[in-house]
Amino acid sequence: FRWQEENRVAYQGKRFAEGLENILYQCPVCRREFTLSTREDKIQCSHCGTTVTLDPYYDFRCKDSRVPKNIRDWYLMQKRTERARMDAENYTLTSHVTLKLPKEKGGFAVAGQGTLTLDATGVTYRGTIHGMEDHVYFSIKNLPGIIYRIGKEFEINHHDTLYYFVPDNILECAKWSVCIEQMYEKYQAEHYALPELPPVSHLPGTRMTAADYRAQVDAIRQKFG
Repeated sequence: FRWQEENRVAYQGKRFAEGLENILYQCPVCRREFTLSTREDKIQCSHCGTTVTLDPYYDFRCKDSRVPKNIRDWYLMQKRTERARMDAENYTLTSHVTLKLPKEKGGFAVAGQGTLTLDATGVTYRGTIHGMEDHVYFSIKNLPGIIYRIGKEFEINHHDTLYYFVPDNILECAKWSVCIEQMYEKYQAEHYALPELPPVSHLPGTRMTAADYRAQVDAIRQKFG
């Protein structure tokens, strides 16, 4: 998007917006979720009636200033919204899902149905697995993100097994991806936060300058995300 902002290349076509409801799930005006539909170059919210046009430069056009500039900014808005919810309350996300697991001879098959819940500790599936009531827990510290296929499912890798989850509302795939990523970042911030740097030129009792210390702290932060 940055390259497009600088070069302003116009794309040819009339169906720019179709399919965006699979990744843009929250209306930026009324904040309702899963109320967006697309047709040709238009996105429309069924709740508040907001209509947005995606132009040939992949910029959004709308009279309402609450509509983000482009797809990137809209997606980032969703991330900020979810993170704010997580910071303000005991956040949980629950969906009814169909579970798919690998078959012995390749491919995947339906293995059960149940509920999938995300909270501050991780993701828990409770339901049937091959006809038996069971549950599987995925710790949030091991979930920096998940892969999802638009309009299909999302997957979690656990102990060398791929668990495919198909939510009843298939538009929830993008929300699950956003929420797991944000919960992981929240976990990292809470468990690996580093102390404030001292406002001195040299650290007491060492030969290391504060600038050197800051450089080391920045390197650690980059390493641990």
